[in-house]
Amino acid sequence: MKKTILICSLFVGSWMSAQKFSDNFDSYTAGQALAAQSGGAWTTWSNAPGGAEDGIVSNANSFSAPNSMYFSSTWQTGGAVDQVTNFGVLNTGSFSLEMMMFVETGKAAYFNFQKTATIGQTWALNANFNKDGTLTLDNSTVINLSTKYPQNQWFKFRMDINFNSNKWELFIDDISQGYFANSINQISSIDIFPVDQNAPYSSGFYVDDFAYTITPYVLPNLNLA
Repeated sequence: MKKTILICSLFVGSWMSAQKFSDNFDSYTAGQALAAQSGGAWTTWSNAPGGAEDGIVSNANSFSAPNSMYFSSTWQTGGAVDQVTNFGVLNTGSFSLEMMMFVETGKAAYFNFQKTATIGQTWALNANFNKDGTLTLDNSTVINLSTKYPQNQWFKFRMDINFNSNKWELFIDDISQGYFANSINQISSIDIFPVDQNAPYSSGFYVDDFAYTITPYVLPNLNLA
C-alpha cells in the first residue's frame, strides 16, 4: 500500500496551468486583413501583415455571427493567402486545437503544423480535406490517419496532442477518428493555406471559433526519471 501511494504521489503537480487562446474573428472589421488588425495574434508565412498573404475577414458565412475567415484558391500551387499563428516550440506537455470549419461542396481545404520556429523547415503534419469528403493526415513521409469529414456544413475539427506519450488524436464533431504516433513529435505554428492536392484545383473553406490550449509539463522534484 505504501508503494502504491508513493508512486501516485510522484506525479502530483506535474501539469501546470494551461495557456489558452481563442479567436472568433468578430472583433475585427470585415473586409480588412486579419493579421494587420490582430495585434500580433496572427501573421503570415512571410511575416507580412497587410500583404497579399494576409486573409480578409469575412461576414458572408460564420458559425458564430458575424465574422469568420474565408480561404479560397484555384491555383495549383495554392494561395496567395497564407495565414499563420505561432504557439512557441512545443514538444512536451499537451496541446489541443479546435476550430469550426465549412468546406464548400466539391472544394478542398488544407492546413499544416510547422515543426520549428523558423517556418518552412519541417512540416510536422499536413491536413488535407479533399474534394471527395476524405481527410488525410500525413507528415510528408507517411500517412498517419485517414477518415471522412462533412462538406457544405459547419463541423468541429479538433486535434489533441500529448507530446510526452506521442499520442496525436483526431476528433470530428467531438467523435474520435483515431490516433497515431508522429515521428515528428513537435510543433511551433499552424499555417492555414488554401490549396487543393488534386486537379481541377479548387479550394474554398471557412474557419471560425479558432482556439487552442497549451498545457506545459514540468517534471516534479521527486520523480521516477
